[in-house]
Formats: sequence, structure tokens, C-alpha cells
Amino acid sequence: MARSGLTRSITVASQPQTRAAKAAASSKGPITRAKPPSLLKTKALSTKRKNTEQRSSSPIHLSAADERALAILKKRKSDAARKAEQARQLVIHEAAAAMADADSEEDEEESQGEEDQPQVDQCSTDEEDEVIFGGTPVPLTSPRQQQDDKESDEDAAFFADTFGTGNLHEISLKKGIGDTTNSMNIDEPNNNIRVSSSPVPSTPSKKMTALQRLRQRLALNISPSRSKSSGVGSPAATRRRRSSKITNDHFTPRTLSLALAGKKSARCETTMVDAFPGDKHKFFLGILHKLATTEKDGPLYQAYGCVLANMDLQKDLVLFLGYARGGIFTGFISRACQWVPSCFGLPGTMAAVEVRDLVQWIAHDGRFKYGEIDPVNRTYNTKLPFGSEGIAHILRLEVFASKGGANIDVFREVVAAGRIRGPTIALMLTCIEHALNEYSDGVHRHAEFSDAARSRYLFHLSSYNKIAVAAPTWAENFEISLYKLIITQSNKAFLLDVQADDLNEVDVAGLEADAVAEKDLVSVGSFAVGESSAASITATAPGPPIAATASPTTITTVPAPTASLASATHAAT
Repeated sequence: MARSGLTRSITVASQPQTRAAKAAASSKGPITRAKPPSLLKTKALSTKRKNTEQRSSSPIHLSAADERALAILKKRKSDAARKAEQARQLVIHEAAAAMADADSEEDEEESQGEEDQPQVDQCSTDEEDEVIFGGTPVPLTSPRQQQDDKESDEDAAFFADTFGTGNLHEISLKKGIGDTTNSMNIDEPNNNIRVSSSPVPSTPSKKMTALQRLRQRLALNISPSRSKSSGVGSPAATRRRRSSKITNDHFTPRTLSLALAGKKSARCETTMVDAFPGDKHKFFLGILHKLATTEKDGPLYQAYGCVLANMDLQKDLVLFLGYARGGIFTGFISRACQWVPSCFGLPGTMAAVEVRDLVQWIAHDGRFKYGEIDPVNRTYNTKLPFGSEGIAHILRLEVFASKGGANIDVFREVVAAGRIRGPTIALMLTCIEHALNEYSDGVHRHAEFSDAARSRYLFHLSSYNKIAVAAPTWAENFEISLYKLIITQSNKAFLLDVQADDLNEVDVAGLEADAVAEKDLVSVGSFAVGESSAASITATAPGPPIAATASPTTITTVPAPTASLASATHAAT
């Protein structure tokens, strides 16, 4: 019987060398210098690693019988893999046939009188390695592969005579074929991983269900906005998360008109009335109430009634109007952040300590509110409170320079008022102070402008009202002069009421007297012409026969008023 197992020839050539080395080491004299322990340990590890590499790299010689047995095992393994692939393909074809049958049945039910559509041929399999599709057998594997994978009778007999019959996994372990550490079962491979079968894939049908067709017909018969609000068009598309941004698509046309009008009024109220209301919900609802009550028979009033009855709609509208407030804040802050560094030279060539010291001096006691401030010489004009050039600069660029933008309504309201009032001045000063505080640490550090600035806004508003109450005439002149300054800088001086102060030598009283006399003279002449016309009409009117001597009398009576009119004209001249 042939030798079983694997023959390994391992040469142990290192042992004589090691003994010779030990003998040579013992024949030497006493060691005068001891090596460090770390060096000895490193050398031992390297020697051990070297011996391990030599053992692992030793060649393995297989006999002819072992090589033939391994070839048989590989062929059986490939045959098992081929059968598994055939089973998988069979499952796929059966699923495809089932889906084809289902689709054909659905088409027959929905056609209802329409022309028949070609049906998919059914799939079937036979016991051999082929699939019958539409009456034509289709082999799962190529003929060459089938011939190569089939095990010959001679190989089977040789394998049985050499290793006996039984499980290949047990035979390989018993006879020592291959690596004994590999516990793979060739006949029944199993990696101890349980995988549940996947569900049959469903092919999406292009045909709409009855409910989908009904939704489509309803969506085509009504407007897009109503289809969105009622959820007819597409429920998934109209459904939104509560954290998403509120846009125009979230409102009906009537409510959208109220929302857009409220957005414009919110910008005006924020700029000119109250930039930081204590109760924003009440503040914005008050804006909508003011708009709706102007015309109680209009569409805005009806939309406002729907808003009051729906709390969710109120929240959406309040949030939508808040976008307008945040948008105008963004514009004002951006202009202030541009003006502050250019006006005060921050940071320039100064060090961080110098910048911090300058910012502290400017912010102390509200010095940035004064006019004619000089950061280099540290001077300012106390007779010009609230005379900061930044107020006019920000308003001119953000409000008065707009050409039909979002702030056009703010521009119209300011022009209608003809002055810049206290709340607007306080808001501009709050933005300037916020931009100045970004350099309070000596370097620029960006800070968000939020409702946290409400206390500073109220502080600056109280500061202005204190001076305005004590000096009302000054406050009135200041607000009007500030408005005129911005209008002039914006090249919109045509909006101002111009008062003429020339032509002082004209005798206005004499002009008036001459005009009155001329008017009276014209009225007298018109009266005389009227009387002469009446007399001529009376003379030519039909009546009883008149004697021949009466005609000269009639002719001579007509020129009499003309002579009186000429004399009156001569006297007036």
C-alpha cells in the first residue's frame, strides 16, 4: 500500500554548527568584558526568528498519489460550487417566471377590451443542467465546463482504493492530507454564519393604481396651490417637517397675500417703531391685524379670520414675518461693520493693545454718538450729540439707495414722515456699537447680531428720548435736518420741499391791485356786450307788422351800447 500522509524533508544543519560554536566558545579564555543584557536578549530573539524562518521555509514534497488525491478534491470542490450556482440560478429563474405570470394576469385584468399584449413564456427546468425557457433548453453551464467538471470512474475508484469511502473531511484529517488546522468540510461547507433568504425582489410596475389615477385626475382639475394644500397632488411632496423653513408654498393664495403684505410692514415697523419687541408673536399679529382691518370687506380681512382660527398657521406666519426682521438686521449690520473700521482706522497699523485702548476710549460714555469725532487726536464735538456720520451712512446705503428692493417700503414710509425718528436712530447706534465691540479684544472677532442686543437698543433709545424731551425744538430740527442730509447725499433732493428766497424787489401788492382792476374791467365789458345782444334779438323777433318809419329807429338804437363801451374803455386807459 502506498505511503499515506505527506513526506516532509527538513534539514537540521544548524545543530552541528551550534555545537561547534559552543565548543569554540568554551575553549576561549575568561571573558574580560560582559555584554549588556539587552544586547544578549536581542541577539537571542534574532537567532530564534532566524531558526523559525528556516523551519517554515523548508520545502514540502508530495508523492504522486497525494497530488492525484488533491486534484480529485479540487475537482469535487468545484463540482459542489457549480451545483450551488445552478441551484441559485434555478431560484432566480423560478422567481422571474412567477413575476412574469403575475404581470401577465394583471395586464389581462386591466386591459378590459383592449388588444392583447404578448405574454412572457414560462420558464421550466429539467433534471439535467439546463433550463427550458420558451420551449428552448438553455444549459446553465457550457459543454466544456461540464466535461471538465465530471469526475471519471477511474478517479473515483482510485480515490476509494487509496483513502476508502466516507466523508472527505474525516478522511483528510485521518490520512493527514493538507493542513490539519483547516477544519473546512469539503462535502458540506459551512462557515457557521446563518443567512436568512432574501425576499423575492418586486419589479416596480409602471401602471398606476386606481387611487393614483384618481389623484391625478383631481390634481388636473384644480389649481396647483389647492392641490398642495389638500394633499391631492402628492402626499409625500406636500408633507413637510416642522423644522423646515417657511416659504411661499406653505400658504394658500389668499393667506400668501396677507403674509407678503405683513412682511413689508414688518420691515417698516422694525426700522421705525420697535426693532426688539418684547413679545414678537403679539407684535407680528398686531401688524397683520392693522393690515386686515383697513378694509373689512377685502380678502386680507377674510384671510386674517382664518389665521385667528388656526394656531399652527399663526406660528408659521409669525416665523415668516420674522424673516423680514432678520433680513433688514443683516443689511444694517453689514453696513455698520464696513463703516466702523474705515472711520476709526481699525485695526490699521496698530498693535492689539493700541486697538483695545482706542476702542475703550471710543465706547466710553457713548463718545461714538457725537459728531466730528477724531480717533487720532481723541477729540469730539459735544454740541453735536447723535451726530455720528454712521447713522446717515447706513441709512443712505441700505434704505435710500434701494431701487425697488425689499426695503423700498421703508424708504416710502421715511419719505412720507419727512424725518428720521428716535427708534431708527437708536437702531443705527446699536448696530454701530455692535460692530465696534468686535474689536474690543484688540483683534477682530465676529459676533452674531441677535435679540441679545435688545438691552443696548433700549439704552440708546432712552438716551435719545432723554435729550429730546429736554430740548424738543432741537430734536425736531435734528430729525428733519438728518433726513434732508440723507436725501441730498442719495441724489434724491427733488423729494424735498424747496422754499424760494429770491426776487425780493418785486411789488407784490401793486401786482395784485393791477390784476384786480383788469379783472373788473373785463367783467364790465362782458356785461355790456350781453345787453346789446339781447336788444338785437328783441328787435328781430317775429311779431305784429311794424311801420316803415320804425326801421331807422331800430337801426339807430343798436350802436348806442358800443359807443358807451368805447368811452368806458378810453376812460380806463
